[in-house]
Amino acid sequence: MVDVNKMADDLKPKDPEKAQAEIAEKKILAGKEKVLSPVSEAPAEPPAPPAPPTSSKLDEPKEYHVYHCARETMHMHTPSGRDIRFHDKRCVTDNEEVIEYLDSEIAAGNRFITVNKDQPTVTSDDLDPMAVIRRNIIKEYLAEQQAEAAANAPRDMGSYDNQNGIQPRVKIPSTADIAALSGDSNSASK
Repeated sequence: MVDVNKMADDLKPKDPEKAQAEIAEKKILAGKEKVLSPVSEAPAEPPAPPAPPTSSKLDEPKEYHVYHCARETMHMHTPSGRDIRFHDKRCVTDNEEVIEYLDSEIAAGNRFITVNKDQPTVTSDDLDPMAVIRRNIIKEYLAEQQAEAAANAPRDMGSYDNQNGIQPRVKIPSTADIAALSGDSNSASK
């Protein structure tokens, strides 16, 4: 039988402090919470987050193998069941299993799959269209700067009597030197 009195007691509003104490006691008995010792009332500090890695592999471009296909799209599967998809007549992958399988297919004479021998791999920067555009703009800018620097370079007019690689000092002219070089002059300093 169901004890109606007990059910009625459960429905009565309880003292909030007693209710919290009962809940905490049930959690401790269930093993969900650690019991705090009377010496330390606060839990220990949480462990420090792990330090970020020192080697920056995010900055390094990743290398991918590129395989070309005679068909526009094609699906293949490795012996382990991994799906290989060719889109726009090419497959770009860094998966070792796929690379080994496609290389073995090419070696076995699969006429639909080829590798560009001039560029068998590409980097992640080559696959990012914005990075390619940025790189091309920088190349054009540097070429313009070099052309401009070459056009504005000082012309080599030769050297004066250069002995032992040292250029002689230039004599600062005086008015008497200028008068002697000018020939006839109307000046009184003759």
